[in-house]
Amino acid sequence: MKNTNEIEQARKILKDNGFYVDYLWHIDDVIIGKQHHDCSKKDAYHILDMAMRNEATTEQIWLSIEYAIDETLIC
Repeated sequence: MKNTNEIEQARKILKDNGFYVDYLWHIDDVIIGKQHHDCSKKDAYHILDMAMRNEATTEQIWLSIEYAIDETLIC
């Protein structure tokens, strides 16, 4: 993995430009987190990509955003 300072700098740049980066996923979440130690980095990335692009995931995020807007009444 890259130097932690480089990662934090990249996250800061993205956050300063309006991207949400406080909760990111990493291939280790697939490989280590679920004990799929035989999973390649490429396959782990593909699994994360499939999960994040899943229609149900996207729909749930939009529903959660709408709920948060309704709860905070700030937008």
